Amino acid sequence: MPERRCTKDCGIKGLNDRDRKPKKPSNQLPFQIEKIIVHLKKEKPNWGAPKIRELLMRRHPEIKTPAKSTVHAVLDRNGLVNKKDVRDIKQKEQV
Repeated sequence: MPERRCTKDCGIKGLNDRDRKPKKPSNQLPFQIEKIIVHLKKEKPNWGAPKIRELLMRRHPEIKTPAKSTVHAVLDRNGLVNKKDVRDIKQKEQV
């Protein structure tokens, strides 16, 4: 029974509720890699996530390359993505 084990290991404090929140997100990208991605985007402002990812792979082969979607999320978080309005795209297709 888990209740007994907690009480046995921690004494009376084992009966209190514990924080269930993880200490850090398990899938968080290291800030160093995020910094490199932002730097590469500033070097090549017209490039999107796929090309930035390729450039990261070529310049830093020692780094485990994140997915294209992760690179895009980093760029978006740092305000480096130009979002296109869906209505503008549909209007251009109709013309």
